[in-house]
Amino acid sequence: MINTAPFASSKKPDEPVASRDRTSTAKVLTTRAVGATFLVLSVLALTGSVMVLIFASPVVVLFSPILVPVGIVLFLAASGLIFSGGCGVAGITALSWLYRYASDYLAAKRRAQAYGASFAQIGL
Repeated sequence: MINTAPFASSKKPDEPVASRDRTSTAKVLTTRAVGATFLVLSVLALTGSVMVLIFASPVVVLFSPILVPVGIVLFLAASGLIFSGGCGVAGITALSWLYRYASDYLAAKRRAQAYGASFAQIGL
């Protein structure tokens, strides 16, 4: 016979049964209350979103000859700003790498000369 005692129950042996029942009941009631509150709030948010969509769609259709070109211009301006920022970051990164490379090169050359080795012998 297989011993299933550790998996038989999640009850703690030193805890009274009444305390476990009150704790689990409180957990269930709290979970249901919070769940119901979130459900009501999500239904209200969905209803409000649908109402705004219904009332705003004629305005969007009416102003679409203005909104579409404005949207295109804003998209192109944002793309240009993001591209220029990326180029700036790439330039700073390249300069930083070049500075570190040159610093390491010169430091290695000084160390080699301090120990009397020629720079060609250490492979740099």
